[in-house]
Amino acid sequence: MRGTKPSGGHDCVGYGLMMPVMLLSGMIFPIESMPAVLQWISNIIPARWYIQAVKKVMIEGLGMAAVWHEALILSGMAALLIGLSLKKFKERLE
Repeated sequence: MRGTKPSGGHDCVGYGLMMPVMLLSGMIFPIESMPAVLQWISNIIPARWYIQAVKKVMIEGLGMAAVWHEALILSGMAALLIGLSLKKFKERLE
């Protein structure tokens, strides 16, 4: 086959991370019913904040003003990860 490369097992890592992220995001089980340690860990998963925002807007029928807290957290996470990736990219160029 032309133009294709073997995945090298990276897809297994993705599938291995998907289930814990789904469980800790509050999509399947409520975060309030999780043990305190898992609630703390779920705070660093961006999917948790996205799902909370979507629930507020689509299920509760609230406006976009009601999700400013979640949007602020997701923006901060994005800025942090972009900053880290730019730093790592700059280190590779040097």
